[in-house]
Amino acid sequence: MTPNQGTNCSFPLSETQLITIEMGLEWLREENSVFSRKLYDRLLQDHAILAGPLSATGFSKFRTALLEAFHALVLAFRMGRNLPTALNEHWAIPVAEFTPPMQPERFDQVAETFLAVVAECVEDAWCPAVEIAWRTAIREIKHELVKDDDGKHHFT
Repeated sequence: MTPNQGTNCSFPLSETQLITIEMGLEWLREENSVFSRKLYDRLLQDHAILAGPLSATGFSKFRTALLEAFHALVLAFRMGRNLPTALNEHWAIPVAEFTPPMQPERFDQVAETFLAVVAECVEDAWCPAVEIAWRTAIREIKHELVKDDDGKHHFT
């Protein structure tokens, strides 16, 4: 199966963008202890709504869950899997712990924090093409996962 040909995946990522995301995720897996610590601390600092679930989860479980989520994202992007299903199968933190559901504006803020930490960690590798690939992927993740005012697009 070629990228994006799955029946449940409509990610408009080009092959180049998929490779860019995969390379970025591989680097984040390799540097997970540094990246995940920076992300965890920044999320706690900048997003009070996440403080309870993150503190209850703890850093160690968060770090492991982050690796599992990256694996699920690669599966979803590369194999055309349904993103909520892939994340629920691989995410170590029960989704129910993150209540109320994240609204689109909060997702955007958390995504900006994520992108800022990625940019800090990859330093010189961060360039417009890499940023566009990540933003495209995040936009599609948001479309799949975030609950809107009508209650659509959320974890199931």
